[in-house]
Amino acid sequence: MPFLFSYVCNLLQALDDNQRTKTGLKPTANIIQQWFTKHRSLLNRGDHNDAALLSALFPEKRTDRVFRYGLKRLERTIGRGLGLGMTRKEELGRHEDAQWGMDLAECVERILRDTPNADPISPVTVEEIDDLLHDIASHCHFSSPAVRSFPPSSTPKNREEVLGNIYTRFSPRDAKWFTRLFLKNYQPVILDQQLVYRHYHPRLPLILKVRDDFVDAGRILASHKRERTVTERDEFAKHLQPKLGVKVGRQHWIKGRSLKQCLQIGYGRMSCEEKYDGEYCQIHIDLTKGYDCIQIFSKSGKDSTKDRKALHERNPWEHLMIVYYDILMVDDESLLAVKHSERHQRLREIATEVKGRSMLVQRQTIDCSRPSAETDLRRAFAKCITNRGEGLVLKPDTTYFNFGPSWGNSGSIAIKLKKEYIREFGDVGDFAVVGARYDPTKAKSYGFPNIKWTHFYIACLGNKEEVLRFGEQPEFVVTNVVELNETQMRAFMTTIQPVAVNPNDNKAFSSRVEEGVDSRKTPTTIFSEPPTRQCRVLDSEIPDGKQDTL
Repeated sequence: MPFLFSYVCNLLQALDDNQRTKTGLKPTANIIQQWFTKHRSLLNRGDHNDAALLSALFPEKRTDRVFRYGLKRLERTIGRGLGLGMTRKEELGRHEDAQWGMDLAECVERILRDTPNADPISPVTVEEIDDLLHDIASHCHFSSPAVRSFPPSSTPKNREEVLGNIYTRFSPRDAKWFTRLFLKNYQPVILDQQLVYRHYHPRLPLILKVRDDFVDAGRILASHKRERTVTERDEFAKHLQPKLGVKVGRQHWIKGRSLKQCLQIGYGRMSCEEKYDGEYCQIHIDLTKGYDCIQIFSKSGKDSTKDRKALHERNPWEHLMIVYYDILMVDDESLLAVKHSERHQRLREIATEVKGRSMLVQRQTIDCSRPSAETDLRRAFAKCITNRGEGLVLKPDTTYFNFGPSWGNSGSIAIKLKKEYIREFGDVGDFAVVGARYDPTKAKSYGFPNIKWTHFYIACLGNKEEVLRFGEQPEFVVTNVVELNETQMRAFMTTIQPVAVNPNDNKAFSSRVEEGVDSRKTPTTIFSEPPTRQCRVLDSEIPDGKQDTL
């Protein structure tokens, strides 16, 4: 039986309203539990589409689907679908102006409140939305191969029309949440994944650990509900096996804030491994597929095999290198229930190291039960810093996953220890805040109105000597973009009132944004008298041209 999208909106709106209320705040868990209790009969039906509902609850998890719709394109599509005139289209574009304090979703909601859709509204189901989004994503070459293999059911023009026309069937509230679903960001509402999974079905958290894919997990869950051959949790966990082509979920990670804390969390023999500055990936190899036997999943879960084919060395003397950390399955044998030390031994037997091309992770074993454990960890961390390493990772000698009923047991928790996680590390320097830009979606994450900027461009002075000696115009180099938490944002708005000008009107200084900073976005506002702020510099070596600060 179809599941109405308005039911999902009921949950999202209840959580949103609860966050905004000043009295009578309810625990989020209670709201979620009540919602699932109300809809339990629908969820338990044999014909219920689990993947469609989970995709609607967590659209950001569907990294396999790429729509390639920016805000402006979506805005135009909505305007055409609703048949808006020029004045209404201008109202729809207010999300770009910080003075209105609205994102695109709220602009749509406001327009439909003023001019509601005609009654009766044909209800939209999550299954219908799932089909539409899958069809749109199947035509984008950035989507995963599995999505792109979906048989085309429409032309580009028809897809635009269907996406725009679906807005004519929404209430103002539902149109708001669908817009955020399409943009894969429900902020200011953030659903706790593990909490929702547990309420959805007791076995779903286990399934998604091993098969981190809503479509595949939905199939397993449907089969389990239908057959009920295995009911006990431990027995069910034993039946779960990794599957080639479906990403295995990542272990639970926490940040180590001190050496002492790491040893308090850890226990027994811990693998102390170097953390390398690189890109995490999970590689599946199916030798039955011949040349196309390799499949690469990125940290987000997306099948990035095609993306990675374009990787190459810039110079003949440079080599891409792979570092092997773990092994989770060999042939049809799952190693998820095997201890870390045994998995590493299997990895040593299988992997071939080629100098400059591939290697096993550098590691040592630290026994947390020994009196020398803190000294051993301190020496390992000191060596890492001296060698300009990124940090350490501590892994217990236990199974890859803790299949217990909660995360509370530290059995399979990996600990990341980096310089920036420890407050005492790093040098403090003064940097200039040369400009900012406004992101309406990010602005909704703050619990107060009148946000003017959300992303701040941090720069160092590239010609300090010339400025001080000869009075030349400052030349700033933007090295980073920062987002403030709620406390920092309140302090910035209260104590700092920078002179903001349009970038085209800025005559006070010149600036350039380093390549790779903020995904090629640029400031929409320049602070002609840049405020300075102290930042902790954690890099042990600053590249040429970036060493000067104000």
